[in-house]
Amino acid sequence: MRKTIDLFYNGKKYKVRPLVNRYQANGNLSVWFDYRGQMDFDVTVNISSLPSFMAAFNENFLHSEDILKAVIEYGLAVPTGESVQSGFVSYPIYRFNRDVLYRYDPEGTTIYEQSIDCPPEPAKSLKEQFPGAVIIEMNDKKS
Repeated sequence: MRKTIDLFYNGKKYKVRPLVNRYQANGNLSVWFDYRGQMDFDVTVNISSLPSFMAAFNENFLHSEDILKAVIEYGLAVPTGESVQSGFVSYPIYRFNRDVLYRYDPEGTTIYEQSIDCPPEPAKSLKEQFPGAVIIEMNDKKS
């Protein structure tokens, strides 16, 4: 049987399962709560590269205080006291507990751990990102 936690969200109680993955762009830890495969509650947001098992908490999500309460109550993560800026928004950084994540999602946690040693996928060149576009390369050298 899959382990779940109780999430009190917007006045309702949900039995959710914490799931683990990694963001493709930079390999950061991705955590979300799955409710019967019907609804996901994002716990993390992908912001700049962070150390292993560290992630930016998605506090801009509606009712994020409910999600944060469950994260802390079930020992999934603790605040680091640090934050990272993205545009006009500052996201608090949390250190996720590997053992607790593994208890709820052993497969996802194992896959994430194996990916830590693998560098993230290389960034695409401008030509790959914008096929058919004319790319003008700038040189600092003067002829």
